[in-house]
Formats: sequence, structure tokens, C-alpha cells
Amino acid sequence: ADALQAKTIIVHTGIDGHVQDTCRKLKLLNDPRIVIENKPYDVLNRTLICVGHSPEEIERIKLESGVGFCLDIGHAIVSANAQGKEPIDHLKRFLALKPSLIHLSNGTYQGLEDSHANLDQGDFPLKEILKLLPRNIKITIETIKASDKDLNDFKADIECFKNIVQS
Repeated sequence: ADALQAKTIIVHTGIDGHVQDTCRKLKLLNDPRIVIENKPYDVLNRTLICVGHSPEEIERIKLESGVGFCLDIGHAIVSANAQGKEPIDHLKRFLALKPSLIHLSNGTYQGLEDSHANLDQGDFPLKEILKLLPRNIKITIETIKASDKDLNDFKADIECFKNIVQS
């Protein structure tokens, strides 16, 4: 991060661990550039629980370690579904924690797996979700790319994003 002069370091909070360990390690790093990203509820065929899957865990990590927060929309939706919670309400609870950055993708709204689908390839209510976001928040479109040779998927995502925002 120093060599690249990164202004932000996005950290995943771990899998099958403990919130207190995550807090301790982040506090030891003591880097103001660190923001933690919320995670899905579970991984690997539902066998391991992710640290940072709930607003309560993210809030605790933020408070105890002094780091910022990156809200991954897809992770929040699949986490809500895995826990039997309503996804938009779950997103609102994450948004109350004042993220500084948003990761945006599409996927299966009732699904349990985050696919990081392109914006035009899923059924997330993106227009409704975008209306919930604070003005002037940084948004990263975090979708899978089919090619490592061109930017066609990226261009299509940008056009889809513009169409959603302008409609």
C-alpha cells in the first residue's frame, strides 16, 4: 500500500474466526487508511461463518479498532438471506454505520451466494438500493469480467449504472 501510495486499504475481516481477534489485529496495524468490508454470512458450502457479516460485528470492529467501513451490497444481501432477514432492512442497518465506500454488483436477490454479477445480470433492486445511498459516496463497481483483454464488461456496467441513475 505504501509503495502504491494507496489512500484506502480494504480489508476482509476473516472466516471462521473471532471478532475480538479481528479488532486486536486491526488495532495493532493502526493504519488510518484501513476500511473493513462486510462479508457474506458463510462460505464453503455453509460450513464456515465469516467475521463481519452483521452490522453489529462491523460496528464493534469499527469502534474497537478505529477503522473505516466499506459496504459491499452483494455481501449484505446474501448475508441477510442466509440469516432469514429482509435484505433492504439489513442494508439500511449497514448504511447507518456510515460507510465511506460502496462495492456494487448484481446477483440473485433471494440467493445465498454472492456472484458479483454484472449490473445487468441479476435481480437486485438496484434503483431502490442506489436511492438509499448517501450523496457523493464513492462507489466501486465490483463485478466479474469475462475478458482480460478488453473492457467491454466494464463499459456495459457503466452504461447500466448510468441508465439506473438517470431513470
